[in-house]
Amino acid sequence: MLLVENLSFSYGEVQALRNISLKVPTATIVSVMGRNGVGKTTLMKNIVGTLKSTNGSVYLDDQPIHNLMAHQRVSAGIGYVPQGRMIFPKLTVSENLQIGLAGSRNKIIPNQIFDLFPILKEMKGRMGGDLSGGQQQQLAIGRALVTDPKILILDEPTEGIQPNIIQQIGQVLLQLVEEKGLTVLIVEQYLDFVREFCQSFYIMNRGEIVANGITKDLNQQIIREYLSV
Repeated sequence: MLLVENLSFSYGEVQALRNISLKVPTATIVSVMGRNGVGKTTLMKNIVGTLKSTNGSVYLDDQPIHNLMAHQRVSAGIGYVPQGRMIFPKLTVSENLQIGLAGSRNKIIPNQIFDLFPILKEMKGRMGGDLSGGQQQQLAIGRALVTDPKILILDEPTEGIQPNIIQQIGQVLLQLVEEKGLTVLIVEQYLDFVREFCQSFYIMNRGEIVANGITKDLNQQIIREYLSV
């Protein structure tokens, strides 16, 4: 589904990503992990097109998308939930979801969104800023799903979220993978979440991929070397 090959990116003189390559197979959940500041968010922004890589390639369904603008990548099938959720606090839940449909022919919020996240239906008329952190995260995910993307990219979705909502988000992702064939790439620090819901992992350090494999191979040696604070 998603293939990244030899992707590099620099902030001026600072090399942030060095020859990143990764593969996210269709209908799987793949995690990207690493300590703070190793380049995980920068990688996601390069994949979705809000940052422009200095070299390398990104393919979605075998089609090159690295030369497309961010909105064109959304049209190609990428859904993105940035770190910090970035919902609009002064707009209602319904209005936030409608923004996800901007540029789409369909202007009606799919019922599936409210089936996945019933709290959003209950709070359709509430301002986004009045929601709890967990509810805002559900809203951000719902907004990314309204266009029925091929791949959903989430950056730290469990950050600052209560455990019951974390579990609910994980179950929703699994349901979408199993029933809809959705593909998920997720930046995640919460090891229990990765072990329960992700099939495989990549670990970054200093802008490079330093380890990868299936989740059951995520052993204590790797954790101590690259993830422990």
